[in-house]
Amino acid sequence: MEVDEDVYSSRDPPPQHLLDDLHEQVLLHFEILLRELLRRVAPPSLFVTQPPLSGGSASSIYASPISSKPAHEWEACDVLEYLCDRRRVPREADPADVTALLSETQRLTDFMTRRYRARGRSGQHWARADWVLCLSKLGAVARVYKDEALANSLMQLEPQFELVFSMPMRPTGTGYF
Repeated sequence: MEVDEDVYSSRDPPPQHLLDDLHEQVLLHFEILLRELLRRVAPPSLFVTQPPLSGGSASSIYASPISSKPAHEWEACDVLEYLCDRRRVPREADPADVTALLSETQRLTDFMTRRYRARGRSGQHWARADWVLCLSKLGAVARVYKDEALANSLMQLEPQFELVFSMPMRPTGTGYF
């Protein structure tokens, strides 16, 4: 007897809530755009695969992924951690955007982390205020680094965001974070 294999058998289960689905789409889409932005603004040496270090802070389990793996393996949260570093922000950027970008970056990086990963949550476990804050911070990233694709995607996302939050929702009982 032949049994159809589920598409999600080797990956995370499919989203059961509108906010989970929207969050997953946001992560997938913006990860691509953030990697393209990183490729444009970061030095080429960041993308070179380096041999694993036998000791030191980069080999620690608590070390940031941006110090332990090449940039082409980074997820959206890693790219944002790199871009939101005060030392890397372009000097010609608007001071108000820089301030918006550099304040509370941990919330943005957590928001852009996939569920089932450390500090990641599903979409329904983020308050609307968190969504608004993080999407506005992505807008600040777009303005600071002058990235039209990122800004355009945020404009396209706004009607979908409003539609999802205007619909009646109920908890799915998927547990905690």
